[in-house]
Amino acid sequence: MFSFFRSFPITYFMNAPLAGLIVSVNESLKTITEKPFFKKHNFASHFLCAGVAGAIAAILTNPLDIIKTRIQT
Repeated sequence: MFSFFRSFPITYFMNAPLAGLIVSVNESLKTITEKPFFKKHNFASHFLCAGVAGAIAAILTNPLDIIKTRIQT
């Protein structure tokens, strides 16, 4: 139980940028991949943009995740 309280700040500082990065990169990718003659994206385009955004965010916040895991164990 003590390890939870000890690792809470690093967990918070990892999850906040992770969520922000996912949202901002996803919206940027959807804007970049938008075709001028299409008004809406299809499901595959949304799925691909979200996957790439999640991967980029996970790569950038991975060092904080490693620190958090070591503190918790």
